[in-house]
Amino acid sequence: MHRLLKIFLILYLAGNIFGGIALSWLTLHPMSSPITPPQTERQRAACQRHSVQLQDVSLAASGGATLRGWLLQPANPNGDVVLLLHGVKGNRADMMPGAPGSRASFAR
Repeated sequence: MHRLLKIFLILYLAGNIFGGIALSWLTLHPMSSPITPPQTERQRAACQRHSVQLQDVSLAASGGATLRGWLLQPANPNGDVVLLLHGVKGNRADMMPGAPGSRASFAR
C-alpha cells in the first residue's frame, strides 16, 4: 500500500510539472492561423470593388524576423494613415473589410 501511494504521488507530481510546462509554452507561443489563398483573394476582390490598390509588403525586424503585411492605397488618397494590428492568434486578413466577424469597412 505504501509503495502504491508513492507511485501515485510521483505520477501526480510528474503530470503537474509536465502539464504546467506544456500550458506555459502554449500560453507564450499561441498558434496563429496562416493566411489562406481564399482569404487573400477575398481581400483583393474587396479592394478592387472599392478602387483600392492592395500590395504585399514586408519589413525586416531588428531581431531578424520578417514582418509581412498589406499596403492599401485608395484611388483618391487624403494623406491619412490607418494601421490595423490583429490579435495574437489572428492574421492580417482578419482585420480587413469583408472578413468574417470584422467590423472594418471602406469609407465612402
